[in-house]
Amino acid sequence: MSELLAPRINGSMLENYIGRRVKLTCKVLQPATSQGEIAILLLSDNIQIEGKLIPPRVNMEPFVEVLCTVESTALVTIMSIKNLGDKLSLEVADAAISMSNEPRFRDYFQPAQRT
Repeated sequence: MSELLAPRINGSMLENYIGRRVKLTCKVLQPATSQGEIAILLLSDNIQIEGKLIPPRVNMEPFVEVLCTVESTALVTIMSIKNLGDKLSLEVADAAISMSNEPRFRDYFQPAQRT
């Protein structure tokens, strides 16, 4: 359930989420295949970061969405990976992420509050 509560953000938002779980859409520049290894990731807004891998033996496609904890603006700890295949427009993904974080569009992207 906590995975559903992780906001999708881009690299420019990392500093506001240090210590929190987030989802990042990215291109894998250098994969990490075993536990403890570091992957090099290009985020949707073209910011490059490192991702420390927790799950063992993971096959990383060229494009992935990672559920991670933000350690700093340059490092995340990856808890799970969703492969998105080999064809994805990071530009389009970033536009959707940016819109989903704008207050005027938030209702279109976030689940309604139950009363």
